[in-house]
Amino acid sequence: MLSLLKSFVVQSFRASERPDLRELADWIDNAQNVAVKAIVKLVGDSLKRDGHISDSAEKAIIAVKEECARVPPLGVPPEPPRSKTPFLDEYLSIISDIADLASLRHALLLKGFIHSESSWSLWIFDLNKGGPYTFDIREGLFDAPPSIWLPEGINVFLFDERAESDFLSLNEELGRSNNDLPKSLSLDHRDKVMEIYEDYVEIEVWKTKEVKDRVGHHTEYESYRERRDVDKDFAGIKKLIASFPIAFEKREKTLRDLHRLTKH
Repeated sequence: MLSLLKSFVVQSFRASERPDLRELADWIDNAQNVAVKAIVKLVGDSLKRDGHISDSAEKAIIAVKEECARVPPLGVPPEPPRSKTPFLDEYLSIISDIADLASLRHALLLKGFIHSESSWSLWIFDLNKGGPYTFDIREGLFDAPPSIWLPEGINVFLFDERAESDFLSLNEELGRSNNDLPKSLSLDHRDKVMEIYEDYVEIEVWKTKEVKDRVGHHTEYESYRERRDVDKDFAGIKKLIASFPIAFEKREKTLRDLHRLTKH
């Protein structure tokens, strides 16, 4: 699924002060998938290498546009073979794309998740593990259906929705450090994504119980797995995709400001 990264590129170019890049955004929005794939790779490579969309990447994208104008498009591409897990295939594509760019830094806060629009998802990346991350669809054991496990080095935690201003400021705060999380994003006893199925997501949740022993009364935490159904209107996925370019832009602000200083 190209919609997430394509949306990111289009929004980045539309926000540019350069008229030629704003015009290029409209072209990318309507370009064929082959061209979009080439452009997304150019942008992704530039972000990983430079931390922003570099001048050389912009020139290469313009060259792709000119080449597409010179060479007529081919016929309709053949349909891919049918999959036994069509929903999981789409989920996998989305979370892979997010991880590919978001893992340039140690955390990114997004709105929604695969199953629901009513929460925010905090994506945490172990920078010592590095990337790229490989996501797989695993066959279920016994009678269990296939599922996606997050690869080692990636964790996703769920938070209640907050104000829009908090979403923007928290991502900007995440961009100020490559090690620490804001205090309001504490992971203590936080709901954590464990497995993604076609029809539901398994979450590790916590419950408390009061215990009385020789010392006295105290509270203990126990974790268990809870299934949360995927909203098949896909409002959570729409929110996830729409929030990505906004969150990424806010997170990169501090580093981008530093790049501007060091370039002069």
